[in-house]
Amino acid sequence: MKGNIRILFSIALALLVLDTAAEERKELRMREFDPIDVGAEVHGSGWESLAGRFVRLEDSAEGLVRKPVWDLSRNSAGLSLVFRSNTRRLELSFDVFGWKGMNHMPATGVSGVDLFAYKPDGEELWCAAKFMPQFKEEYIEVPATGSQTASAQTTTAQTSSTPSTAKTTTAQTSTAPSSAQTTTAPSTTPSSAQARTVRVTRVAYSFEQIDYEEGCEEYEWHLYLPLYNTVENFRMAVEEGCRLEWVPRDERQPIVVYGTSIAQGACATRPGMAWTNLVERELRYPVVNLGFSGNGKLEAELFALLDQIDAGVYIIDCLPNIKVTDNFEEKLEAGIKLLREHHSCPILVVDHSGHTNDRTNLSRCFPDELNRRQAALVKRLRKEGIKQLYYLTRNEIAWDKDSMVEGIHPNDRGMMQQAEAVCGKLRQIDRRCRELNLKSR
Repeated sequence: MKGNIRILFSIALALLVLDTAAEERKELRMREFDPIDVGAEVHGSGWESLAGRFVRLEDSAEGLVRKPVWDLSRNSAGLSLVFRSNTRRLELSFDVFGWKGMNHMPATGVSGVDLFAYKPDGEELWCAAKFMPQFKEEYIEVPATGSQTASAQTTTAQTSSTPSTAKTTTAQTSTAPSSAQTTTAPSTTPSSAQARTVRVTRVAYSFEQIDYEEGCEEYEWHLYLPLYNTVENFRMAVEEGCRLEWVPRDERQPIVVYGTSIAQGACATRPGMAWTNLVERELRYPVVNLGFSGNGKLEAELFALLDQIDAGVYIIDCLPNIKVTDNFEEKLEAGIKLLREHHSCPILVVDHSGHTNDRTNLSRCFPDELNRRQAALVKRLRKEGIKQLYYLTRNEIAWDKDSMVEGIHPNDRGMMQQAEAVCGKLRQIDRRCRELNLKSR
């Protein structure tokens, strides 16, 4: 009997302690701000001029690249904020104007964020938001202009307790892999030549209970941004009085990835699970994501932009957007020769990773022909004297029947398999050329 009483007392005391801690957290005073306004730099872009923006191509690229590529370059795939802090709570809010989620990719990957903590010894930890993030759709009136961007005024009041977003926003279109692209919704009010109604999603994340392990006064936090949407009105709040230090952009020559929807991040469930971000996390080395959904076409204009980046490695992974009838060899050869003309760093060309239902649907076997043609081109260029040219095969990527969502895009398992294959190849390259000094976590 006494033993049972002691057990009940211990349980009651534990519940009291937890309840007290919960009350203390509720009473935390928060300080809200725009990270860029207080010194944050955006990591993951290939141009220093973009350190204060959540986009992937400079404004000068508009008109140089096709409009679908330009629109997708406004998506924040591969971008992140890095800071050191001992805050016990973190709140985030921002707006997105594309689809919050897709049939084959959840809102947490399309429009969400992903938060990782690094201890002083380098160990990586993951931090989950309270239960689930909020994705609240609203409709707003914007001027009916021909421009892609337009000033917007919200028509509904915000009632969330998370950091409030600014009232003036910029509308952007997100191009999804095999989904409709328009963000304009039917208006429920009489039409006007001066305005149109668009959908905006207010996204809010609250990391309400952040604890620090013994011996850790603070963590270095890496916040990965949405893979398939454009971020506007980003607001952040930390505990008032906490330490907060922004980590500047990594100045090492980055791994630059040019590819398709798979490189952009379809269909990871969270931004940190996109294979490019997995490579960055594993190697602790900067990666620039220039994946463009449905638009990795080996275009000369994109190679010209790649040529502007002082890369440590270029990865070319475009075959999933190439048709068997395309004369892609000429484009790829010209692009490789352009990069080699100005850069001595390794260039890694990647096979089409294939379709995991190709044994039950023989029409899905066409990647084999594309891979043979691309491998033959790389072999010829090597013989012609182009050095530091490497190849990653489909067999090395090794997707299996459980690696894909719908036979086209990888799930988290497929993303991890691709990242593992890329990291393995990069380590081989690093041992040969001694240029990157790659380190695993």
